[in-house]
Amino acid sequence: MVKETHPMFGEDKLNYDNHDIPLLRKDLDEAPASGNNIHELACSIRGDWLVKNNLNDSETRTIEQNKLKHAEQKVATR
Repeated sequence: MVKETHPMFGEDKLNYDNHDIPLLRKDLDEAPASGNNIHELACSIRGDWLVKNNLNDSETRTIEQNKLKHAEQKVATR
């Protein structure tokens, strides 16, 4: 379940807010002109990996969103 207005995050912030979105949009619009490549990371995560890494609450059958974001940040740095 997503609780944030913008469930987007980056390497230094877990929850982008209404202030961050226009700044992100500006950066993305300017990136190609300045020669920067834009990369998008999509993660597909297996259920057993979620359980092994203590991200899945078996009682409520939910995933703790911020814990998952931290895990994705670690994967993306590799």
